[in-house]
Amino acid sequence: NPRECLLFESLKKLAFPCLVVSVVFLFYWRTIGAYFNDNDLNEFKNVFTYADRWYINPTYWRPMWHVVNHLAIVSFGLNPLPYHLIILTLYFVFLGLLYNLYTRILEDRTVAKIALILFATFYLHAEVVSRFVCLAELLWPLFGLSSVLLFLYFRKTERLSYYFLSIFFALMGSLSKETAVSLPMLILSLDMARPCMIAAT
Repeated sequence: NPRECLLFESLKKLAFPCLVVSVVFLFYWRTIGAYFNDNDLNEFKNVFTYADRWYINPTYWRPMWHVVNHLAIVSFGLNPLPYHLIILTLYFVFLGLLYNLYTRILEDRTVAKIALILFATFYLHAEVVSRFVCLAELLWPLFGLSSVLLFLYFRKTERLSYYFLSIFFALMGSLSKETAVSLPMLILSLDMARPCMIAAT
């Protein structure tokens, strides 16, 4: 039956994403009901301390992070549940992008799936997933990975929209954490090296 085959294929495609979601919830479900720690509360105080500067802390430049903090505390107050759900949602989006990258650099999809599950449940990520103050540690790789993938799409399709979107997400990553400041130069370096790579192939 073609309809049953189509349903089976759809369920088969959903099996791995459902597995990843289940495993992540199994590892981090305790964080969903956790209250804020001292660092989170201190960051929320900074939202009001730097209110006249659009919530930009002068000790380090992470405007995107502070803007997200501002929007979150104005929207949800001190209810921790929405914050944890936002972090988990962003973490799932990042894992999806990471799996996309894994499937491009790894020939075996099974290896890519195992690598993703190992990454998703790595114990050091517990702090990022459980603490809102660590949001910058999630934002900049999310934007950075989006930038790299968009540049790869540009190389494949030659569509300039992907190229400019890649630069845009790299800049967004740089506004999230200082570590991402090298992303625009990395993408431009890849662009400059592209003719040499084509000649080599």
